[in-house]
Amino acid sequence: MICHRPHDPSQTTTVPLHMRRTVHGFSMTEMVWVVAMLGILATMVIANVGSVVQGSRETVAHQKLEMLNSALATYAQTGSEINFPASSSSSDEVVVLHYLQGRSTSNPQPGSPFVSPRYRPQSSSSTDDYRLVWTGAMYKLLVPGQNGTGLRVPFDGAGDIGEAWIQPPDWQPYGK
Repeated sequence: MICHRPHDPSQTTTVPLHMRRTVHGFSMTEMVWVVAMLGILATMVIANVGSVVQGSRETVAHQKLEMLNSALATYAQTGSEINFPASSSSSDEVVVLHYLQGRSTSNPQPGSPFVSPRYRPQSSSSTDDYRLVWTGAMYKLLVPGQNGTGLRVPFDGAGDIGEAWIQPPDWQPYGK
């Protein structure tokens, strides 16, 4: 059997406000430790961001290279190969790209255009850029630090998509 006493408000004790101990928030020592740990974690993350960005740039450059060389292989399957001689100027990469972007109205090749006509990369000779260079039979990748002029691979989302290239009315695909 449990007995309950009726609650008598006169029997409750009150503690003065200045003697009450209430805990709110963190102590200064705890805050210092939390900030120190966040600083260590931020340092570890920031140190790895540079290598991640560099790896993603290299991946994008290899994807562009694969896109153009795959288009060349598809172009060759139509019965024509592009053996445009390589030169030291940057115009040969653009000329070959235009062959891959064109579609003859009088004799259209199956599957053409092999590269989107909206793909409009700019030429660059900066050793800070990834560039795609025409070798005479295919494209190759120049990584930063290598000399040469080629199609710049941008990573800022601008510069390689634009107005579609429109071939002249009398244009004929190379190799026929």
